[in-house]
Amino acid sequence: PNPKREDEYGTSVISIQFARNETHSLSIKNRYNHTVSNPDATFSNNLDNIIPGLTESFARKYHFYQKPTSMKERFLTVLHYIRDAKDRYYYYYKEVNAVYYCENNVIIKDGIVIDTYSKDKSRYLVIDQYIIDMQDKNIFSLSFTEDDAFIKSIKDVGDIKNFNIIKNDEGKTIEINYMQGEKVTIGINGNNEIISYENNHVKTIGDKFLAINGAVKSVSLQGVKTIGNKFMIGNTILKEISLPSVEEIEDNFLSNNIWLSKAQFPKVKKIGDNFFSRNKAIKELDLPELETVGASFLCNCSGIEYASMPKLRIALDTFMYCAVSLKEINIQEIRELGSFALREARNLKSFEAPKLETIGGFVLGTNQHIKKLYLPCVKTIGNGFLTYDSELEEVYMPNVIKVGEHFLSYSKRCIELSKEIRNQIEKRKNNDIKPNNDRKNSQDNASIRR
Repeated sequence: PNPKREDEYGTSVISIQFARNETHSLSIKNRYNHTVSNPDATFSNNLDNIIPGLTESFARKYHFYQKPTSMKERFLTVLHYIRDAKDRYYYYYKEVNAVYYCENNVIIKDGIVIDTYSKDKSRYLVIDQYIIDMQDKNIFSLSFTEDDAFIKSIKDVGDIKNFNIIKNDEGKTIEINYMQGEKVTIGINGNNEIISYENNHVKTIGDKFLAINGAVKSVSLQGVKTIGNKFMIGNTILKEISLPSVEEIEDNFLSNNIWLSKAQFPKVKKIGDNFFSRNKAIKELDLPELETVGASFLCNCSGIEYASMPKLRIALDTFMYCAVSLKEINIQEIRELGSFALREARNLKSFEAPKLETIGGFVLGTNQHIKKLYLPCVKTIGNGFLTYDSELEEVYMPNVIKVGEHFLSYSKRCIELSKEIRNQIEKRKNNDIKPNNDRKNSQDNASIRR
């Protein structure tokens, strides 16, 4: 007597509709049940009321996402859809320089559908922002006027013999076979996004290699010796990389990746700015031949626990800044540490740098647990060095001639210092230049002797 929209009295056939206008308002309809009120709002127009998880499934499959608004205002957000000049909608998985790469090899530029590639799928395959021409044995892009480092890495191997496309569970594997017998492989997912790349023959990688390709999970470049700027700078999810021969890496190498947990670079000697910055997953890094690094090296790598760079000579500003998990570091050849180096390395309990001469400001500034300090060659130390460390048991710095403010301010041990350094500290005390906190008087109680 009192039927509801969703009960057995209604039909088992429903339709999910949304308006074609800019609102894309959603309506779940039960068209055949006219005895109930408001049949056009079945399940309160909520996809998850049909079955939990349908909202997310709808987004993955059809690229529409339902906004969690009130029942009267439920609507779908169109994810990655582009409308052409004829008012037709196309799902695109990549937009580069106002060129839209869509499903089924459709490419839209300036609102016009370029159907050259969609009409002949046996010849063309569109992957990310790249077009593979299997007939002319070529790979190119409509988005760039200059050389693309990814395309160049493929062409530098040699003359292409053919492309072999193999379907698999994730999508497809593209085998590029060369006249000389070499092979390069590209893995793509169901959205034709590149997810893996193996090219063990190329020697040089240029700037912006796969810089905007965010789905790549693994890369193998066994023969590469030099890598340019912004290598995969837009990637956050890479989990595997193999670069056993690389010797030089320029700026912004994987500087936004957060998932790579293991990496080995046994031959690298020179690394530019922002190397691996913001990576939180990597725990160990061994760089046995590294001699030079740029600014912000391993900056904000909060998960790293062990780092070895036995040949490194100079570390610029923010070197391993925010390495809060660091427990051990090997920098035996270091001569200079820039400002804010190891600033948040709170868990280090010993620090030995037998050839270190210059220490910038706020180095090891927040560390509270170092017990042993062995710096036989250090001469100048900036402000805020080990300000909060109260556990020092052994200090050896016989050649220091200048220290900044708040130098070892909380140390409670007898520390052997030169007359010049004692005079500097006494002068600051007399001028009331002390840390501004509740424990600032601990410096007065420290025993400072010759």
